[in-house]
Amino acid sequence: MTWQITIQYDTDQADVGTISGTWTDPNPTYGVFTHSKRIKANAAGANAFIAEAIAARNIWQIKQQANINGAAFVLNKINLADPKAGV
Repeated sequence: MTWQITIQYDTDQADVGTISGTWTDPNPTYGVFTHSKRIKANAAGANAFIAEAIAARNIWQIKQQANINGAAFVLNKINLADPKAGV
């Protein structure tokens, strides 16, 4: 999957704005991740956003998997504990 990027420059400054990146994960159970940052429109601003967005996405993926694992664990436990489950 690739990133989708949008930039909204400030109305009073042509070289400052908010950049947003959206990542639709190839694992559909993870869903969609979005990261935004205010930057100066230059190479340093772009590079800072890129590094931050990728790092944040990677942490998000780990957390998404932990959420999935936790939900599966509790689901299994509740179905084993509930005598009416699976009836």
